[in-house]
Amino acid sequence: EEISIPIATADSVLNGIAGQRILIKIDVEGHEIQVCEGATNLLSANVCYVQMEILEDQERRIAELESRAGLRLVHQIGSDCYLTNDPDFQINSPLAGG
Repeated sequence: EEISIPIATADSVLNGIAGQRILIKIDVEGHEIQVCEGATNLLSANVCYVQMEILEDQERRIAELESRAGLRLVHQIGSDCYLTNDPDFQINSPLAGG
């Protein structure tokens, strides 16, 4: 049986959100890059904190997210990766509660 599932990008659904601090949880089993590509406007127009689980090929995927989505890795616990585009965020800063 074939099932059609509508899909939409984060940019099309969250169009117009700008100048905010937002937390994003991404759990897409290996499609993190594609999700971030569909959220280009959202990521560039806001200060974003992103948590995602990266199970395979972590170093390459993180490097790709850093270069293509403008995110940087700030913390990692096992396969859970925490990234942000906030240039002032540091793990031991008041923004991190440290």
